[in-house]
Amino acid sequence: MSPSTWTPHILVNASTGGGKSVILRCIACQMLHHGSRVFVLDTKRISHLWARGLPRVTCCADVADIHDQLIALGIEGRRRTRVADELGIGADPKAIGPRLLILLEEVNATMKQLARYWERIREAGDPKVSPAGLPPSAVRPNRQPPPPPSLVWSGPRSCFRLRFAPDPQCS
Repeated sequence: MSPSTWTPHILVNASTGGGKSVILRCIACQMLHHGSRVFVLDTKRISHLWARGLPRVTCCADVADIHDQLIALGIEGRRRTRVADELGIGADPKAIGPRLLILLEEVNATMKQLARYWERIREAGDPKVSPAGLPPSAVRPNRQPPPPPSLVWSGPRSCFRLRFAPDPQCS
């Protein structure tokens, strides 16, 4: 996989035993080889045991940890957008930071768990929807995708359509 051809969003959708986690592991290993950071968000706790303890890999299995990591990644995404705006169009992407890959296993179930978690911990004055919730453009790929980090969706019943669009920076 060439870094110049990486798409910002990938959906892997297959039935149980269809090889979703194997495909995700291959993508993650290639991205790690090229210096990326990988975040494994897996409430099942068994899909990506290979990643535990590896350098540049963060694994989260508890919904509270996944919630906090998604908030931190959102903050990092906004920081990277500001840096990119400051550096301008011709800037070296490495100046913004390494590529980030988020492996979100069983997205439908995880999003439901995150919503229930937010209902339990939400305090007066907090927004109704968790700040860890994905933006509408991320869950409706026919709209403009959000800025980095990259997302890799996985689940036997993921209700998303995959659409590849050329990256204008790679043209």
